[in-house]
Amino acid sequence: MNNPLETMRVEIFDTTCRDGAQSLPEANQFPKGAKVEIADMVARQGVDTIEAGFPASMNDDARVAEVAETVGQQEYLITPTSIVDGELVELKPKLWTPVITGLARADISEINRTFAAVQGAKRPGIHTFVATSEEHMRAKHPRMDQEQILDMAIEAIRHARKIGGPATRIEFSCEAASTSDIGVLERFVRAAVSDDEARIDVINIPDTLGAASPTRMYKIFEKVTEWVIQEGRANEVIISSHNHNDGERAVQNTIASAHAVINASSRLGLSQGIPTFQAEVTSGHNLGERNGNTNLAPLVRNFLTDRSEFAADIDLGVDSRRLKQTVEFICAKAGIELDPNAAVVGDDTIAHRSGVHADAILKGGAATYAAVNPMWFGHSSAARIEDGEYQGKNGRNNLGETEIYKKESVITSDEVISRLRNLGINPGLSDIESITVDSNTRTKGLERSISDIELEEFAIGEQSDQFELAHQECSTVDGSSSARVSVVSNSQAFPGEYIGGSNGQIDAFVKAVNQALNFDGDIGEGIKFLPLESGSDSRAGALVRVTQNGYSFTAYAEGEGVDSATVNAYMKAINLIQRTKDRKTLKAV
Repeated sequence: MNNPLETMRVEIFDTTCRDGAQSLPEANQFPKGAKVEIADMVARQGVDTIEAGFPASMNDDARVAEVAETVGQQEYLITPTSIVDGELVELKPKLWTPVITGLARADISEINRTFAAVQGAKRPGIHTFVATSEEHMRAKHPRMDQEQILDMAIEAIRHARKIGGPATRIEFSCEAASTSDIGVLERFVRAAVSDDEARIDVINIPDTLGAASPTRMYKIFEKVTEWVIQEGRANEVIISSHNHNDGERAVQNTIASAHAVINASSRLGLSQGIPTFQAEVTSGHNLGERNGNTNLAPLVRNFLTDRSEFAADIDLGVDSRRLKQTVEFICAKAGIELDPNAAVVGDDTIAHRSGVHADAILKGGAATYAAVNPMWFGHSSAARIEDGEYQGKNGRNNLGETEIYKKESVITSDEVISRLRNLGINPGLSDIESITVDSNTRTKGLERSISDIELEEFAIGEQSDQFELAHQECSTVDGSSSARVSVVSNSQAFPGEYIGGSNGQIDAFVKAVNQALNFDGDIGEGIKFLPLESGSDSRAGALVRVTQNGYSFTAYAEGEGVDSATVNAYMKAINLIQRTKDRKTLKAV
């Protein structure tokens, strides 16, 4: 990890099994046993804390206990991901057991029931709360004044610490904090953070009504960070954000809160490191009361892509590749459909129905209309071209998914012109677009570039090979390889032989063919193998780059095993070179 003065640790607290579960309509309740399955999927993403339920509500304690005794006892191997220099990279793997927590009102009996449900976890947690806005306090505790409510909260937190001990993670939330009077909020936060008997681990500041703007949340979290630092608990208390999405601002509000924690720490000259920031989220897209909680997938995308915009590095331990699979699993358990337009994980986030978009993607790759590769977040491909009102014929001829993302992974019009001219072919400009589309379609899904031989076939049609391998035999004895071949052309046979090499059978074959045809080509290290079936002797493809007198040509062929594929590709390259010589004076590629 980087210097703590330059890094902010971001923890993820998942609410799917609690706020998500309680918000589902009767017909879509998670079935029996589903909470364990959902918590397991959530944990595999690298989530730090799972809120498994509300143990004091509707007999949820048994389901919470089941999660604690299964997922809460398991050690998960997490491989976090990050984006570095425009590429997704894997960070150092870690073994991790998530905290399993339950929600309880600031009530002694509810806290007892919650701890009984979570104590089967290796890392149990109790999350308790009270209302801090005047309207909520008046509605929920009409016979109590502010002082009595605060005393009730502190007593509840102290009791949670007493029964849970030092190993239990205690979180305190100020319900409706964003609509609370700032003076009242300060009083509750300072009291909870500074109480030596309670010693809370997390102070949570929710936008319970989804009413705040990013600017307001930034100002609130600046103040909260200041209060935590002034109380001397910056290295012990996690500052947490729980945002509802009523105004579709939950992700922005969470990001703004993270910025505030970093900037306030810097402004106050904090010398011991930036406090840890916690984002409370749902892995089930838009699950949670009303419009749901902060959605994990777009939040992770923002943290990964906007790292340079933070005044400190972000330490986020999530495997982004699992996000789409997890949200789809949760939706299936609830019997609901994932909105195809759901940010980051929705199926239509990779769909392109505009002719302008499809045409550009076919020519320049999926990155033309995607800031980041959707496959980094769990999609099976980077783009899907579908028919639309303004879709052109090229788009319609190439409907379907493509994994092509980076521009250099596809062949462009300029490259078609340049490479065909180097092969002695001058195609008409009207043919360039169709060649480009055809080339990219043929290579779609294969991790290789288009070969010269295929490019020539697109431009002038497939030609019969001038040279054909009629016979070959290769053997290796005591590390020494030999080969005998017979190459035919127009009924004339050209025998070749090479004996006693130490570079393997492919090298011996190449030298035998070179002897037969008085050819001085070499494939050197320029071989890329593409297994098309499982097994070492199964069907394979080989992309070879053949050089002769400083000139280069590429050819692709398939065969039974990599040796056979390489031999076939080498023979294709020889024929391409011969045809090129026949058409023009050879020029350097």
